[in-house]
Amino acid sequence: MIRFYLIGALALALAASIWWQDRTQKKLNATRVELSQKNAELEARDKLIETERNDRKLADVAATNLQTELDAIRAARKPVSVYCRPASVSTAAESGASAVPDGSSLGSSPEGAFQDIGAALADVWEEHESNNARHRALIEWERNRTH
Repeated sequence: MIRFYLIGALALALAASIWWQDRTQKKLNATRVELSQKNAELEARDKLIETERNDRKLADVAATNLQTELDAIRAARKPVSVYCRPASVSTAAESGASAVPDGSSLGSSPEGAFQDIGAALADVWEEHESNNARHRALIEWERNRTH
């Protein structure tokens, strides 16, 4: 009878051992899956960070190039004199009948005196060139992005 109890205790110990090993193996497998997912997330994050670093480097280069170009545009500014006579609009044009300048008012009247608009044109030119430089820098940066 003692043999029967020993065999039963041994069988029970063996079953408990198998159950414990199975439970431990399932936990281990679940942990492996979780670690695998975490590693994939970390690798994706590292790749994203590297992409963002590369984009930042490109943005810095584009910003430096833009600043150099803007400095060159501002340094190239020279005084310009452009004289023109302001157009005076006839009373018919004011009412909407004609948008043609009244030629009779051009001439010696104070309104007809020549005015230098070179500074205003230079400002417009500088703004136009600066906007073009910004657009070119943005296009260059976008073309060179890593993704």
